[in-house]
Amino acid sequence: MLGDGDKVTVGAPLVGGACVGASVIAQGQGDKVLVFKKKRRHNYRRKNGHRQDLTILRITEILTDGQKPSQQAAAAPAEGEAKPKKAKKVTKKTVTEGGAKPKAAKPKAAKAKAKKE
Repeated sequence: MLGDGDKVTVGAPLVGGACVGASVIAQGQGDKVLVFKKKRRHNYRRKNGHRQDLTILRITEILTDGQKPSQQAAAAPAEGEAKPKKAKKVTKKTVTEGGAKPKAAKPKAAKAKAKKE
């Protein structure tokens, strides 16, 4: 679909001569989805995880009349934009560092003293 003020063009399935220019902002993975299969009374259990690949795009140009996207807009992001970064892979180590801290173990003497009081 292409609109310019009062003039709206709807394609079936495409608008002839229309083109869109975009730049890649980031690439990474989505949230983990757990897949659990079970058959009762057969001791059958399977647990799998899946993370979908994701790409974030910024639309830079919408062109009509058979024009092609400019190489400058397609190659480099506009001024003031950050360069595309690789998504950081989340591991158990990074989760424990930034997440909840483990409880510090109390010395046995402190536990015994607490019980007496």
